[in-house]
This record gives sequence, C-alpha cells and structure tokens, in this order.
Amino acid sequence: MSSQLKAELGLSFSEYITSKRIQKAKELLADESLSVESIAEQTGYNDYFYFIKVFKKNTGISPSKYRKNL
Repeated sequence: MSSQLKAELGLSFSEYITSKRIQKAKELLADESLSVESIAEQTGYNDYFYFIKVFKKNTGISPSKYRKNL
C-alpha cells in the first residue's frame, strides 16, 4: 500500500497521514470555541507542542496565526 501511495501521490504513508491531520486541523481552527490544544488532540497529536511544530512545518505559520488569518 505504501509503495502505491508513493507512486500515485508522491508522498510516503506518514506524509499522507500528516497532510490529512493538518487539513482537518485547519478546518477545526475556524471554530474559535475550540482551543488549539483541543484541536491537537482531535487530530491525533497528544503533544501540543509537537502539533504546533508539525503544523508550522507544513503551513509556514503557527495554528494561532493561521486562525487569525481566517
């Protein structure tokens, strides 16, 4: 499955999962009643600080700045 994913999308399995998690986090950030920590947990990140690091690596900005720009 991993090799097929790599061939079709050009992403490893872990990169694909990360992109889906970040995509969901972006959707959840539109709801200002949810904390960033809560969004991290809902997208599968138990470590809030790691979530921020991964989000920033993939989008170029922190989750808080992303939310402000919505």
